[in-house]
Amino acid sequence: MTKALRVQDYLGHILKAIERLDRYTSDRYEVAFLNSELGRMP
Repeated sequence: MTKALRVQDYLGHILKAIERLDRYTSDRYEVAFLNSELGRMP
């Protein structure tokens, strides 16, 4: 695998993670997210 393909794959994973985070923190899930372990500040 070339370096360019690895970078493209890596950026694809980042984009998927951002999309999932957007879904988890959307307005209808905001309260649930803030009350979950993911929404707590360390």
